[in-house]
Amino acid sequence: MYLINSIQMKRTVFINLFILLFLLGCKEEQETVPNSSVLVSFDSLTIQNDTIPTGSTTTVTAVAQGSELTYLWSATRGDIVGSGNVVTYVAPTCVIGDNEISCVVKASNKSEGKKTLVTVY
Repeated sequence: MYLINSIQMKRTVFINLFILLFLLGCKEEQETVPNSSVLVSFDSLTIQNDTIPTGSTTTVTAVAQGSELTYLWSATRGDIVGSGNVVTYVAPTCVIGDNEISCVVKASNKSEGKKTLVTVY
C-alpha cells in the first residue's frame, strides 16, 4: 500500500509540475499594435474658385498630414460630390449668397476641422 501511495504521489507531483511549467511558459505576450490611423496636422483647406455662378462647380482640397485619414465634408447649401481629400462643390441652382464648406479630418488619435466660404451669384 505504501508503494501505491508513493507512485500516486510522484505522479501527482509530476502532473502538477508539468502544469506549472506549461502555465509559466504560456505567458500571454502583449502585442503592441501601432495606431493605423494617425493625424499629424490639418494644414489647409483651399477652394479653386471662391466666387461661382449658381449651378456651377469648383474643386475643394484639404491638405493634411498623417496616415489612413478620414475626410468628412459638408456645405450649408449646395452639394459635395466625391470623397477623400479633394471633392467638388456644386452650387445650388436657385440660391445666391455665401455658403460655408466644412471639412473634418479624422484619425484614431484626433480630429481637426476647417471651413471656407464660397460666394454663389
